[in-house]
Amino acid sequence: KHYWRASRGRRFLAKQRGLAATIQARVRTWRVQRGRQLHLEARDLLVSGVLLLRWRLRDKWREQSVIRVQTRWRGWRVRRAYLLVRHFEAQKRAALIIQKHVRRLLAMRNADRRRFQRLYVFAAAVLQRKSRQFLAARALHVLSLVQRYASATA
Repeated sequence: KHYWRASRGRRFLAKQRGLAATIQARVRTWRVQRGRQLHLEARDLLVSGVLLLRWRLRDKWREQSVIRVQTRWRGWRVRRAYLLVRHFEAQKRAALIIQKHVRRLLAMRNADRRRFQRLYVFAAAVLQRKSRQFLAARALHVLSLVQRYASATA
């Protein structure tokens, strides 16, 4: 709710107490709103990070299938392609795990969410990094941190 629409009583009190009180109240509500906005931004970042990961993996799968078709008759190249496919399978699994945890985080109550806020931001930062090779490992690391944090605060 906007500050001035929140309640008539509060507006009346603000008039009574004068400008300083109004300004203070405004700052207070602004802080609350800013916190909520930060939380939403972090959440969006996390979700977009997961999506990024999934899109990247999808592209990789496409490249992979091309490699396998092109190199069907050259033994070592086929083997290399196979290993890469296994690697991306692992990454895909990591992406799914992340999704599951993101869903759990989003289903939390507000108080728990606030506790997780800094963790959100951290996880989002990790997921947004551009390096492909360590993406899955980083994601799993973040998840282990999330789990540890959850068990510590539960």
